[in-house]
Amino acid sequence: MTSQRPLVVTRRWDQLGGRLCAIINARSIAELLDLEFRFVWPRGPEPAMSDPRQIFSQSFLDTFEIEPAELENRPVVRHHELISLSRADARRALGADAFVEVNEVFGVISGPSEGIAAARTRYRRCYREIGWSDDVRRLADLCSSLPGDQPIAGIHVRAGDIVTGGWRHVVAHEKYSPTPFIEYAIDQLAHDGDKPVLVLSDNGQYLAWLKDRFPTVLAAADVVPGYAQLPEVQQALADIFVLSACEPIIGPPSSSFSRLAANLGPGELRPADTVAPAGQECAVLCAGIAAHRQDAATARFWRGLVARDICWCLDVFADTLALDEQHQLAGWAVELDPDFLGAHTRFARIASLAGDWRPARIAVARAIEIAASAERYDDPLMEALITDVVCRCLAAVRGRRPRHACGDVHQTLDRCLELHPVWLARDETAAREEIFGSLRFMLTVAERLSEGTRAVRKRAARSLAEARYDDLDLARLRPDGLQQHRSAAMYDPLVRDLERMALHLYDAVHRAGVAVGAPSLSR
Repeated sequence: MTSQRPLVVTRRWDQLGGRLCAIINARSIAELLDLEFRFVWPRGPEPAMSDPRQIFSQSFLDTFEIEPAELENRPVVRHHELISLSRADARRALGADAFVEVNEVFGVISGPSEGIAAARTRYRRCYREIGWSDDVRRLADLCSSLPGDQPIAGIHVRAGDIVTGGWRHVVAHEKYSPTPFIEYAIDQLAHDGDKPVLVLSDNGQYLAWLKDRFPTVLAAADVVPGYAQLPEVQQALADIFVLSACEPIIGPPSSSFSRLAANLGPGELRPADTVAPAGQECAVLCAGIAAHRQDAATARFWRGLVARDICWCLDVFADTLALDEQHQLAGWAVELDPDFLGAHTRFARIASLAGDWRPARIAVARAIEIAASAERYDDPLMEALITDVVCRCLAAVRGRRPRHACGDVHQTLDRCLELHPVWLARDETAAREEIFGSLRFMLTVAERLSEGTRAVRKRAARSLAEARYDDLDLARLRPDGLQQHRSAAMYDPLVRDLERMALHLYDAVHRAGVAVGAPSLSR
């Protein structure tokens, strides 16, 4: 039976790293507030998450796991609403049947007026007090002495499910690290081949290639005896255990897997792109893309990786790359991975800016076709429909019969608003209004021109054709893409991409004498 005292609960549906981070933080808050800790462990579709007995002892599960139904009809309070309060004030703010929900999967939660050192000490103690299964406890003891007396650098590369699985159509910037940055980081951390570097990845072919390319690279199977015989979920735990001993740790900035390892060990977590020389990041990435595009001709697994490296480059370095360079890169991405929706949407938007209408329309149609078969998430369909709106509006301004080009854009926008994506234009952020604000501006311009005279439409079309997208005054926008990527927990490049397009369109029609209000740009 669930306690009648207030509870601290976590209930996560994601992968192992996120669930464990949330469990540790929930135990930490329960200790801080002197409340009881519980967790929900959804079995979900992933086989590795289906049986918690492979991870936890039966006594731990009997004591702390609860069923979702036990939380029904109980008031819920988010942890951030209480964490600034004293223990006494927090207890008074909770009713006896309430529960505090903890969803923090990256950082270490600290209490009021508490230093990070004290919070980390409690976090690590709560981790050590987890009731692991006998097999996992033996594994943890074994890994505690690895990789040896001298810490080695560790790199975590997420290149599996986000390239070939359910997330393959979204470029998750906080989880994906382009290969050229990984190669550069290995070179730097190995110190000219003198030091080993531990690399962990969910893509076996990719990891094997890195080991062939760099003799200093070690995999978990090289340092953990019996690794290949472990169940999948225990291999993931072994990865976390050995990565936590590494220093530094290079990994995706918002990966709970990398964050958990860094929170438990001495290593600072650094994104791979920060290892490249300042100011040379785009050059390093583009050179690597060109090299691996050749590799893709002989090794098929490279095709999806290079296509995503290209899209990452287009999203982050649009301020640096000329439009014709972007056009070429986007075309390469489509050629490399024609079933990748993200390549088609980026190509379509860039081709529309360049006035390359027929290829843009073909790419939009293909993106919408791919989105119809996407699994589980609304993100692919939303990006495809948003791109359709953009291409229609730009076509209308360029003189492609405005009424016909815009078509049923309002219905398309309404359909987008009904979707519930996970990454793009998330409901809980301002990104949603920023994206739809830019789209509404573009549609307003197109409709205004459809009501104007033929002379006005021709003047606007000529102005847009002559306008140099590369010369856009970006001082009116937020910081450049690289700064945004490094400062945002979840970088949403679509926001900036559409703002740039709206500003470009405004400048062109304003010069043509079309009376339209400036787009609202957030900074």
